[in-house]
Amino acid sequence: SWEQPEFVNFLFQQVQKWNPRMVVIEGVLFSHLYQHWLVREMSSRRVRFNIEAVSTRQKAKAERIMGLAHYFEAGQIFFHQEQHDIIQEFKEFGASDNIHILDALAYGPEFWRNPPSPEIVRNIRTANSVIMQDRHTGYSQMYDDDI
Repeated sequence: SWEQPEFVNFLFQQVQKWNPRMVVIEGVLFSHLYQHWLVREMSSRRVRFNIEAVSTRQKAKAERIMGLAHYFEAGQIFFHQEQHDIIQEFKEFGASDNIHILDALAYGPEFWRNPPSPEIVRNIRTANSVIMQDRHTGYSQMYDDDI
């Protein structure tokens, strides 16, 4: 268990490292412990990110995690080999009460978005090519290969 300053520092480090679209925190925990602190820290650190409070909906952790079953069965969730903690929780699910990371993952489907279709990606690349076609600066020269 972390103290508030440790958690807040860790959260800001992760946000700056991964640049998530949204940070999701259980509503009761967020509103009572972290909301005012995070808002103040965003201002003082000049780092802003979206925070969404989520409700447990009176479901037990194991029940929320079971909601991920069809994602696992369809092969839509992958763990990196270095994600030892969540791999351990996954292997021991049902035999251990240590399921905090899986529980956090179980909120995902409510917030996940589908990736853009290949056609949309092609259209964006084409539009970027047209926009950049007649622009030649030191920066555009550097990024021409990425488009």
